[in-house]
Amino acid sequence: MSHKDKATRESLASELGELKAKYSQLEKAYSELKDQALPSSPRQLDTFYHEAYIEAASELGHS
Repeated sequence: MSHKDKATRESLASELGELKAKYSQLEKAYSELKDQALPSSPRQLDTFYHEAYIEAASELGHS
């Protein structure tokens, strides 16, 4: 392997490592946002839908 090929390979390997780290960070941030956006238990989900139903019903009643 030539010196140029070795340098290119090392550069690409470094870039790949950086991309893997960035992907891991993005995956973690996405997971945290998803957890914040969605209720974590069925009871919370029931409460969420119940509150949304009440809000929608009250808006329809005031139209």
